[in-house]
Amino acid sequence: MVEETKESISSLFKQAQAYADNKEYNKANTILQKVIKLQPQNSYEWEKKGFAYNMLLKPREAIEGYQRALELEPDNTEYLKSIADIFSELKDHDSALENYEKIAGLEPNRGTLLVVKILVVKIFYFLTH
Repeated sequence: MVEETKESISSLFKQAQAYADNKEYNKANTILQKVIKLQPQNSYEWEKKGFAYNMLLKPREAIEGYQRALELEPDNTEYLKSIADIFSELKDHDSALENYEKIAGLEPNRGTLLVVKILVVKIFYFLTH
């Protein structure tokens, strides 16, 4: 029974990935919902759900998917970066900056790109407040 479930999850996930690869994000997301019901503690499926919602231009739902993935894998800086980038696109500079700074705290050697992003968010923050 457990082996059947693993095969079912794997098959569903491959279908979702194929839909996502073809930019059919609604279909991918529908299948990911099924996968998450079968395996709710897998951060990767939640991350993919966040990605699909982001591609569907549903940023709040995307953030929720990434945040759930982050709850399951708290030190994953890629999930933090996705959240920060979406907040930045939404012009929620405080939240974007908070998440970029978390990344810098977890990976101080991340590189100049992160520093530039933090500076850009800070500039926008000061220009709008």
